[in-house]
Amino acid sequence: MRAIVPVFMFCALCISAAGLGAVLALVVVTNPAAAQGAGCAPRATVAENLERVHRERPRGFGTLPDGGVVELWESPTGSWTIIWTSPRLISCPLAMGRDGFHVAEPPEPKPDLDAS
Repeated sequence: MRAIVPVFMFCALCISAAGLGAVLALVVVTNPAAAQGAGCAPRATVAENLERVHRERPRGFGTLPDGGVVELWESPTGSWTIIWTSPRLISCPLAMGRDGFHVAEPPEPKPDLDAS
C-alpha cells in the first residue's frame, strides 16, 4: 500500500504562507511503514538531493500527531516537492510538481459598522 495524498494537496503552492500549515495538516498517510519503500531515504539524503539536483529549499512545514513532519520544498523556477519525515528521520516524497505559485494574502475582513 502506498501513501495517499488528497488531490487538493497538489495545489499546496497556491495558498499563502499563513495557510500552508493548515493544508499540510490535511495530508493523509494511510500506511507510513509501507511508504518507506517508495523513494524513501534518510532525511539528510533527501534534503541534499532536493537542494543539489532540484535546487529546492524548504518553504513550510507542519507537524503530525505521530511526531512526523510534512514539508514543502520549492525552487526559484517553480518546481516543488512535498515530503513526509518519520520520527526516525526517514523521509519519503509524497508529491512533486512544477509551475507552483503564491497568491497574495486575502485582505482582513472589515468590521460591519452597521451591525449593532
